Amino acid sequence: MKNLRLIKTLTLCGSLPFFLSAILGYFDYQEIAIKISLIYGAVIIAFMSGILWAVAITNKAKQGDKNLVIFSNLLAILGCFAALFCLNWIGFVIEILCFLWLIWVEFGLQKFSQKNQQIECEIFPEEYFKMRLQITALVVSILAINAFLLG
Repeated sequence: MKNLRLIKTLTLCGSLPFFLSAILGYFDYQEIAIKISLIYGAVIIAFMSGILWAVAITNKAKQGDKNLVIFSNLLAILGCFAALFCLNWIGFVIEILCFLWLIWVEFGLQKFSQKNQQIECEIFPEEYFKMRLQITALVVSILAINAFLLG
């Protein structure tokens, strides 16, 4: 995978706003911490949903492209809904479920690409998918802590 080191670095840096929100919450800046966490979470959910959209429109998934497009839009809307209307533990739970749903779909696409020999390349390279699992676990953990402390 090209630029793996850069991608890993940018991905890890992308988790910093979640850490920042936890730190701010610890120092009694709960309102801004909740907003940072949920708004940034919605942005990342929309970004990751866009990757699913790209998979669907490039037809790498072959089957279920229509469902993938609908699913990617639904997740982006759910993330925005959480950030705009659920500034409490419910918003955190919605975003946690969105992140878990995203990784579950990516896992299914990964398995599909490994089983289906008609696809010229993997939908998600193995190194990328391992990194996604790790960063999802980290982000979901921080969101769960924030839900407990801030929500």
